[in-house]
Amino acid sequence: MSAAAAVGSADSAANHKRKAEPETESAAGGGRDASVVSEKRIKLDLTHSPPPPPPPPPPANSNDNSSSQQQLTVPPISLPAASATPTGSAVTAPTSTTTTPTAAALTTLTPSAAKTGTGSVTALSVYSGSDRGKKSYQQDAKILIPSVHEFIIGSTFKSLLHATSTGSTGGGGGVRMSYYSVLDGHGGEFSLDLLKQLLHTTIFQTLDKAIADYKLPAATATTTNTTVAAAAGAAPSPPASPSVGGGSGGGVGSAACKDPALVRRVLIESFKAADRDLLTACNDRKPTPADDGVVVVSALVIGDVVWIAYTGDARAVLGRTQKPKKSSLSKQSTPTAAAATASVAAAAAAAAPEIPVRAIPVTNEHTPLLKAERERIEKAGGTIEGGRVNGRLGVSRSFGDRLLKRYGVSAQPDITKFTITRDDHFLLLGCDGLFSVFSADAAIQFVAKALAEERHAVRNDPNARKLVTDLKSKQRTESVEQEIVRRVTQRLMREVVTVLQAKDNVTAILIVFDH
Repeated sequence: MSAAAAVGSADSAANHKRKAEPETESAAGGGRDASVVSEKRIKLDLTHSPPPPPPPPPPANSNDNSSSQQQLTVPPISLPAASATPTGSAVTAPTSTTTTPTAAALTTLTPSAAKTGTGSVTALSVYSGSDRGKKSYQQDAKILIPSVHEFIIGSTFKSLLHATSTGSTGGGGGVRMSYYSVLDGHGGEFSLDLLKQLLHTTIFQTLDKAIADYKLPAATATTTNTTVAAAAGAAPSPPASPSVGGGSGGGVGSAACKDPALVRRVLIESFKAADRDLLTACNDRKPTPADDGVVVVSALVIGDVVWIAYTGDARAVLGRTQKPKKSSLSKQSTPTAAAATASVAAAAAAAAPEIPVRAIPVTNEHTPLLKAERERIEKAGGTIEGGRVNGRLGVSRSFGDRLLKRYGVSAQPDITKFTITRDDHFLLLGCDGLFSVFSADAAIQFVAKALAEERHAVRNDPNARKLVTDLKSKQRTESVEQEIVRRVTQRLMREVVTVLQAKDNVTAILIVFDH
């Protein structure tokens, strides 16, 4: 049975009346409650899975202004065995005839020069929102996997399972790993429906194989072995085999996950492999092939390091502390200046001070108007008409879009990497529907102000205890901070959809770093 048949027809719910109140979902609750949000978890078996049943239509008396408040609890996915997975997912990508960028850009985001120490992130508070905007259909999707380790339990990805074991299962010693993604479809829903199952599974499979094949440099393996032996007061033993293989625990596997060259290669090859499998499914769809496409922005969080892989115009923006500019007044040490500073600080604290943040763009939009993108498309025989590839597509990199692949449209991602510091407060992932009505800076300032206001209310409002009591009475697993992030995400979605009147589908994921 083909992948096209496995995905089935487009979701009939796309034609239902949109909700005026944005849909929001939480990623709280750890691994087994980790959800592929707003999408039904479907076993990715391209040979045996039946088409997913369409969701039931909304009740006739449903309230369009209602908000989705229910905490979704989804069981861990049953990931496919290697033999049942498309062959294009191998680490070493076969030569492709599709014209792709000559090299994927790797951007390393420099930490703030005045950082106050390493990130030391104890948790990520994550919430997401999605709305149809003014459109009558929804072609966005979002994936939230707070714990990759618990998400893949029961799969064949043994090396990745050991590498990400942090103590709850498997002995510990591994690295914490999370995955979040916004997918923005265009021209239909076939590619979106398949890719929202295929992309993260391909990444995990490719990473699993890369870890299994990973070998520490000889010097590193010897040094590690000697250090452990010296700490125990014993003579160093010969270094163990550096191969991760079938169960080395966290050790070498977590070292592989922290290897920048390995992670970068995995992300690039996974995007390209997923696109090959998607194009095969598009060509095989009956009665007619699928010509739609998807742009993606993904965040793979490994420990305190964030990897952003993206294609098209979906974006990621980091909220980082804005350091105050030095002035002659700040250098004075007179009692008057000190008293004035203390007075201002007290007044700011009483008035729910905003986090002084600035927007750090982590992505660059892939459009045919960029010189390098235009040259690649024209070299492949394509044209730029009205800012679109062959007058049809407004982005130069995407998944699917099979009729334009021969003209240089590629799914090869650009990669941005940064280490979370104490100056970094949150990361916002969003589709172009969000950033068409909000500039990056305006969105970051809105979130920062909302976070400050909600935190201030919780800490200072006499009714703050009621919030904690409500969380316990409803048996909800999220913390107060998670509840704050939920409220902020809902405020952001209301601002974009209701106040700013977004015309396009809007999807956002807010990731707050809890230092």
